Amino acid sequence: MVKEPTVTDPGMQRRICAHCGDTGQEEIPRLAISYGDVNGDGKINTLDLIILRQYLAGWDVELDTAAADVNGDGKTNTLDLIILRQYLAGWDVTLGPQAP
Repeated sequence: MVKEPTVTDPGMQRRICAHCGDTGQEEIPRLAISYGDVNGDGKINTLDLIILRQYLAGWDVELDTAAADVNGDGKTNTLDLIILRQYLAGWDVTLGPQAP
């Protein structure tokens, strides 16, 4: 692996031919964003809401800022917290950028 992919940038992988030994590089697609899963555990639940609230209150917590931007407007703020809370309460809201 030359460069790990992230949610914002693709990665690069080095390839070596087993027959002739030629080398090359291949792009690895960027990672998909799981909007709302701010702690990256594969679930969207109350723990994500708590971590996002702590982050917005200025606590030193680890979170995926891309996943925390649940409305996809490029900012992580109270609106994201409200939308995530509505989602967890079962409201008909969509996580991620909205089509125009």
